Amino acid sequence: FVDEDGRGIDDWEAPDIETIEEAIEAIDLPHDEIIEVGKVMP
Repeated sequence: FVDEDGRGIDDWEAPDIETIEEAIEAIDLPHDEIIEVGKVMP
């Protein structure tokens, strides 16, 4: 999850989008939108 300046958090799994939104708001990370990206790791 990255803001326009390239700051953010990644490599984190959450049970639902609400948990992700709460986590981003808790660390006061400016954000316009949340984009979910899935990737399968070997």
